[in-house]
Amino acid sequence: MTDLWGLRAHQIADLIRSRDLSCVEVVEAALRRVDETNPAVNAIVDRLDDAALAQAKLVDSTVSRGEAPKGSLVGVPFTAKLNSDYEGLATTNGVRGFADRIAARDNPCIGNLKRAGAICIGRTNVPAFSARYFTDNDLYGRTLNPWNPAITPGGSSGGAAVSVAAGMVPIAHGNDRAGSIRYPAHVAGVFGIRPTVGRVPSHDATLGFEPTLGTQITNVQGCFARSIPELRVAFEAMSAGDAADPNWIPAASSHRMKPRIGVLTRWPTGRIDPFNLDAVEAAAAALSGQGFDVVDVEIPWLEEAGRLFWTLTTSEDAGHLHSLVERFGDRAIIQARRAALTYVARVDTAAAYVALLQRRSALIRDFVERTQNTPVLVMPVALERPPAVDVDQQGDAAVHAMLRGFGPLTAISLLGLPSLAVPIGFEDGLPRGVQVVSGRFQEELCFAVGDAIALHDPVVWPSPQHG
Repeated sequence: MTDLWGLRAHQIADLIRSRDLSCVEVVEAALRRVDETNPAVNAIVDRLDDAALAQAKLVDSTVSRGEAPKGSLVGVPFTAKLNSDYEGLATTNGVRGFADRIAARDNPCIGNLKRAGAICIGRTNVPAFSARYFTDNDLYGRTLNPWNPAITPGGSSGGAAVSVAAGMVPIAHGNDRAGSIRYPAHVAGVFGIRPTVGRVPSHDATLGFEPTLGTQITNVQGCFARSIPELRVAFEAMSAGDAADPNWIPAASSHRMKPRIGVLTRWPTGRIDPFNLDAVEAAAAALSGQGFDVVDVEIPWLEEAGRLFWTLTTSEDAGHLHSLVERFGDRAIIQARRAALTYVARVDTAAAYVALLQRRSALIRDFVERTQNTPVLVMPVALERPPAVDVDQQGDAAVHAMLRGFGPLTAISLLGLPSLAVPIGFEDGLPRGVQVVSGRFQEELCFAVGDAIALHDPVVWPSPQHG
């Protein structure tokens, strides 16, 4: 039999319902896997062993009475990202000064996973303020990439992606404003879904203030998994509505399973590194071989959109967030944020801010018009190879080059579209992948195309000695 930690999420739930496996066995196996692998990678920084085992015993008690346990994810271990409210625990966001921010209730998406029967075994690491493409902080230390510790594990959901890649859990919660799900998934070699803005409810009362408009129209809650079927069931579970999020939108996904696919292999203002370009071409070939109609597309303003994201968010962040970072941040986040604030010119008048939002609307309209006949795009996750750890500590020029390289991530964030990171093969021992993008509330199209790519190139996991 497959080691219990290697079972898929839906398999675990089915085996528990059929009484072929106890929930305690599943949770104990996950905790043993954490014992074996986490010391090498530091993905989980807040273990919830006792609470997880207590919840597992309740599930087994329900089953033993002949009652059917509720939820599509019953007994499935998961991790929660440290920057989201978890009832009774501190939402530190990797910052020492936030240790007193105790959550009175769960972020709705985490509550949804729990109500679906999933059991949280721990909370995953983030960079301070969840504001770097690297995952380390002075409070919990550094999370390492299980494939190569010299390469970033991504951020800010680096701990979440690594917890899945190392086999600690089959699914993990994360969130994404500037690529914080997609990039960690990309460099860890797992699947990660960034849903449409408003598709998954979210609210963190410990934040103490309402998010800025830029955050509201770009930030989303999502998840990681080791396969598309697992990702789909986790996404569906976490998407239930909640009154705490007035921006939540109920949506029915499209079921057009073989859409025409646009493939983006050219960037408007420069080259795409072969590490990423070859992955896109391999994905296109795989889809074409399975009968999908695949055509080349170009979107000439993607570079502009990627930079507009930073103009919007850094203009807003330069005020309150910047003051918090300067007051409470560790050395790395202070240095990285100072450099990021110099990447683009910030808007400083109401008229300029309104003009920026108007330009965003125009780009969204143009995207919809351009993709009428290609409702799914396959494109690079990034322009450059995965960076070495702490490149953002090497000065303004290095940070500016890095942020430009993440243009494919931030362009899609600006548009508020769903996007799926899909692994496809390896180069030089590192996983590589693509970004599958569709129209608003068309996550199912992303899943269908991502699953087809995965069938062509099944995912491989790091060996235990690598975490």
